[in-house]
Amino acid sequence: KARPATSDDEELILEWANDPFVRSRSFDTARIDPRTHKAWFRRKLEDRDGCRYCIVETEDGLPVGQVRFERSGEEWEIHYALSAIARGRGIGVRLLETAIATFQDSDRKRFMGRVKSDNIPSCRIFRKLGFSENETDGELVFRRP
Repeated sequence: KARPATSDDEELILEWANDPFVRSRSFDTARIDPRTHKAWFRRKLEDRDGCRYCIVETEDGLPVGQVRFERSGEEWEIHYALSAIARGRGIGVRLLETAIATFQDSDRKRFMGRVKSDNIPSCRIFRKLGFSENETDGELVFRRP
């Protein structure tokens, strides 16, 4: 299940974001400073028109990942991360499916995700979800209407 992220999730999201595996897959691989994250996270939570942030949990309430949707023109760009305990278990597709289904209300939203071309697991997830792909400057851009 997906639920909206709250200010109580700030530390958990910073922990996930600074996980060495997550940093290596990110376009900006530098470790995130807690003070910088605090201000950034607050802005994201307050920007209801341009950002939606959710935590995906198991049926028992165990957080397994986060998904952030950020408005980019007419599309919503997807940013996500799995917790270390959830990686390698084949739940990445379900994580994004759950978040998209929760976010997809009466409006038909268009989604896109940018992935480093060597990030095979993320590429696989977007492909399984029916996203089309194009390569641009060493990154893959996945889109789904």
